[in-house]
Amino acid sequence: MSRTRFHRHHRHRKTLSELLQGEHATILGFLGRCPVNKRLASIGFTPGAVVGMARNFGSGPLIISVRGTNVALGRGEAAKIIVDTSADEK
Repeated sequence: MSRTRFHRHHRHRKTLSELLQGEHATILGFLGRCPVNKRLASIGFTPGAVVGMARNFGSGPLIISVRGTNVALGRGEAAKIIVDTSADEK
């Protein structure tokens, strides 16, 4: 599925790397199958977990709050995590 089509049909869905500082979202899953996904799951990035963007300066690593812990992620890793922001708008 192309990224453009994905975004056009699901306006509340985006990648974790696209969250703005202070935004919260629920993890839906991962793009693709890669070994990084297992590592992300082992540190708490699992479907259904609520995450918050603690720090996103537009470049460099992101600081993500997940399960009560702040975790630094590279933008490439965060771009593989699909989240739903609809709960944050309520």
